[in-house]
Amino acid sequence: MQALLIISHGSRRAVSNNELLSLEKNLRLELADSYPIVESAFLEFFPQSIAKAINKCVEEGATTIKVLPYFLAAGVHVTDDIPSEVKLASEHYQSLNVDILPHIGSSEKITSVISSMLTTTEI
Repeated sequence: MQALLIISHGSRRAVSNNELLSLEKNLRLELADSYPIVESAFLEFFPQSIAKAINKCVEEGATTIKVLPYFLAAGVHVTDDIPSEVKLASEHYQSLNVDILPHIGSSEKITSVISSMLTTTEI
């Protein structure tokens, strides 16, 4: 079974963390057929760590986890921290397949998203 794990930096502001939790909820509904498990994790300031989220995915039956770094730029969190934490957390599961996707900001569609935000009132 496939899972999607969205990883964000995390914030001291609950409102900021709730944005990712809301995205998780919306993606869970939209991707239910292809990703029956959708979870989120935070690098800092929130109790749902990468290790806890991976464990939760496996407990729910995930055999494959797609990790989506929810970051605009490829800083240290994207290039070093997320890969190391994902590797450490997933090495306990021999048959688990984990694939780290490119970060959000690297998508060619980001230009369209920004353009759309500037030309409409809908975000």
